[in-house]
Amino acid sequence: MLLEATNLTKDYGEGAVLKNFSFTIDQGEIVVLAGKSGTGKTTLMRIINNLERADQGTVAIAGIYLCQESPNGAEYVSRKERRLYQNQIGMVFQDYSLFPNLTVLENLLEAPLAQKLSSRQDLTKKAEELLNEMDILEQKDRMPSTLSGGQKQRVAIARSMMLNPKVLCFDEPTSALDRESSDSIGRLIQGIAERGTGILIVTHDLEFGEKYGTRILSSTTFI
Repeated sequence: MLLEATNLTKDYGEGAVLKNFSFTIDQGEIVVLAGKSGTGKTTLMRIINNLERADQGTVAIAGIYLCQESPNGAEYVSRKERRLYQNQIGMVFQDYSLFPNLTVLENLLEAPLAQKLSSRQDLTKKAEELLNEMDILEQKDRMPSTLSGGQKQRVAIARSMMLNPKVLCFDEPTSALDRESSDSIGRLIQGIAERGTGILIVTHDLEFGEKYGTRILSSTTFI
């Protein structure tokens, strides 16, 4: 199993958003969390991306732990170990979160250059290959503000793939797209999964989830 999350619990003081929720993602699987807003979908995704802390539970990717269940609540690993975990997972945000002051190509290069993963020359080659795969190579020198929603989504996907994540998460990937663009993104996601990447999608678009997901989890099961 690629990603394993067990007994995840999160309570903001007004009742549990997540309560003892467990799920897995295997290689090449597209797991869809479907449901209305406010039902814990985004909270769950933020927890497994280490953007929010669980009150209780265990999260691991390929045997690399983020946190483990304990009598005193979720026990998180050290900062160094969390970095190892973070290298296994990527996230494409709903608003894309592209750096507005950087070109498309520079957006892809920023994180891997900062982490000194390879030379600029090699990383540029990889970035251009990903942009070509996303069918937006000709946009590499443009600023994000000049792109359409679908193009921004493709840039965000390519940027996440620069770090070779084992699990890739999508938060409402079709919220700002028409049906044709949504289908195009769905096919891209399927192509990524075919390489063995585990995919997690949070969406209220059940039609999209049923069409492109391999398994659907309803957010009504979170509590």
